[in-house]
Amino acid sequence: MYFGRAQWNFLGRFLDFEGCDLEFHEKPTPIIAFSAITNRSPYTRFSQAGGGSLDGFEDGLPGQYRVNQWNLESAFMYRGFSWQSEWHTKEIIDKYNNNDMTTMKGYYVQAGYFFHNVFDWWPKHLEMAGRHAAYRPDNSIRENRQDESTLAFNWFFKGHKNKLTSEVSYFSFQDKTLPLQEGWRFRIQWDISL
Repeated sequence: MYFGRAQWNFLGRFLDFEGCDLEFHEKPTPIIAFSAITNRSPYTRFSQAGGGSLDGFEDGLPGQYRVNQWNLESAFMYRGFSWQSEWHTKEIIDKYNNNDMTTMKGYYVQAGYFFHNVFDWWPKHLEMAGRHAAYRPDNSIRENRQDESTLAFNWFFKGHKNKLTSEVSYFSFQDKTLPLQEGWRFRIQWDISL
């Protein structure tokens, strides 16, 4: 596996890999980054748990799949406002089946803000955020886009080590053969880390 990532802190300030501006950056702090990966193996998915297979791909033989992936990302923080985005393209080439290629594309954009900077009545530890994501599991099929739009509220008891998140999301799926139901979802999650 070969992997590379280049990040440009174009105003010269470092930005931690976090989703919100808990530090309240006094100066605008943006980044832009590009990464790429290539690998040939029996796997189409990689995670901390190791290799695996994406939906629609069977467990492969040694060297069956050539996976090429690109990612463009951006992030920005300033005075309680945070922004992040990623745009992904992934090609999976089946070397054992006539170099059959599947291209997947997806993106997400997310912005959040601590509104206590504007309204005195807004709690200091409460962030409101919005996110939109879209994904095409096969870019050659035009009617298979999957979308998610989310409104979230994060209450930070002790930074990211102790926070409560509630989200309301709307999911839509163009591919009606999926075993997924489009519509509204609600989620509440309490994260505690040591």
